Amino acid sequence: MELEEHLANAIEDPAKAAIEKVRERVILNDEDRMALAKYTVALWKRVPVSDPTLAPLVETKRSEIADVIARYKRDLPPDIWHRDLLNNSSPRVVETLLTMRWRFVYTNDAYFLTSDNPVFFFKHEGVGRLTSELTFPISSGVALSATHRRRDGNEYLPATSAVVSELNRRTASNATRFVHSSRNDLWVLPFVCKEQWRLNRLV
Repeated sequence: MELEEHLANAIEDPAKAAIEKVRERVILNDEDRMALAKYTVALWKRVPVSDPTLAPLVETKRSEIADVIARYKRDLPPDIWHRDLLNNSSPRVVETLLTMRWRFVYTNDAYFLTSDNPVFFFKHEGVGRLTSELTFPISSGVALSATHRRRDGNEYLPATSAVVSELNRRTASNATRFVHSSRNDLWVLPFVCKEQWRLNRLV
């Protein structure tokens, strides 16, 4: 499939070296940052987003629209969002992510969850504002935390238990269908199934 080949060759393969460096807590160079930025944006973009403007139509044409909405939620037509990935139509998003200050937080005792929609940011802010935050669990032990606020010091920092919990809340709340855990601990299922999430800022 054209999309799968494009993602594998142009996005995933170049990012593998950068991801391995992050897991080993090695400082990234500019090429690594670019590859990881493109990979992060691809993960973000490949998750279809439902259109809230359909709601008024449902009120007047409920019987006709209900089936369409259900079908789109299950399986969004590929041409709606594949075009965006294949045409590399997100260079400004990649550039914005590269202007953010990156920090990788790691944990040795706890672990980060991941999901089918692992890239989190506050939707009402996007990634271009001074207060914007973006987080992405790269592995069960390391997560990217990006912000436009000035940060000094190490690029790799140990995550406090509060930071691990916050990133896991973000991951669970952002998931569309699946949340993945590296361990089968008793707390995971009740945590993931929680309906109300209070999400906090990291900085």
